[in-house]
Amino acid sequence: MQIRSLALAVASAFFTLAPAAQAATGTEIDQSYKPMTIAVLADTPYGAAQRDQFPALIDNVNKDPAVRLVLHLGDLKNGSTPCSNDYLGFTVTHLANLQDPLVYTPGDNEWTDCHRTNNGAFDPLERLDWLRTTLFPVPGTTLGGRPKAVFSQGNTPGYETFVENVLWYESRVAFSAVHVVGSNNSKARWSNEQPADTERREAERLARADAALVWIDRSFDLAEEQGASGVVIAMQADMWDAYSIENGLPLDGFTLIARRLADRARAFGRPVLLFQGDSHGYRVDKPLAAADPVHQIAQPVPNLIRVVAPGATATQWFRLHVNPAREEVFTWEIVDVR
Repeated sequence: MQIRSLALAVASAFFTLAPAAQAATGTEIDQSYKPMTIAVLADTPYGAAQRDQFPALIDNVNKDPAVRLVLHLGDLKNGSTPCSNDYLGFTVTHLANLQDPLVYTPGDNEWTDCHRTNNGAFDPLERLDWLRTTLFPVPGTTLGGRPKAVFSQGNTPGYETFVENVLWYESRVAFSAVHVVGSNNSKARWSNEQPADTERREAERLARADAALVWIDRSFDLAEEQGASGVVIAMQADMWDAYSIENGLPLDGFTLIARRLADRARAFGRPVLLFQGDSHGYRVDKPLAAADPVHQIAQPVPNLIRVVAPGATATQWFRLHVNPAREEVFTWEIVDVR
């Protein structure tokens, strides 16, 4: 496919010119106190109007001279549009126009929910394979105009499938992207699901959840080994989705992950920033500051801040500033493209 060929060419050129010199920890270590700025996108573009606006959004991010990396939290389209190669390829092609490195973690709209009739009644696991092949052609490098070496879980024996889980260390912060998606982390049944489908769906979910737990541990292990000033964890799913809570919908597919995050963040003790998309409305809170009845977490975690990035918009993006020399390591603002 043309998109995959482009990605492979970029990745191959990068590794030819600048082989990744990974430390024993599995990733390059940047212990400098140099500040950095990251652009965060989520749940975009959604629908025809936002697809028209999306090139301007990319251009606006490119024009910001402070941005050194772009993070997309998944959902490359809305939940009622086709999951075809061409439809998803539109967003992939425009993301390739980013001048900075791109880290992307998959969302449910581009694979988990593709069983829906209005999405084209695709096999979700086939769509997941397509995403991995297209957007992660060479595990260990980002996409975008200036690829960056990262540590991919796909390079870990026993976890070769999970090329999308990546980790890097920069400005004295451990950054990690973990594949956790909406639809209750894929516990939601597919349309007309048959017993064989249930087995396949559950096998994938359980394996991916196990990989996520391992990756969260690896991220905090690295932070502790290096005496990091902070940790950033990025995923698609809103594990405390207000709509689900208000309507009694299950969120149990996230419980083990929420508990592991709570345990590791509490033990780490320094600032932990958790990025999520999925529910679209911009939100900053501390869901674990007190007892959490959603995931039955009794001990508070006051140092974990959760950000639900602005979603379902192509006219705003989230600008994160990282400065390990300051007591307040993470600061941010919303950028309006209009």
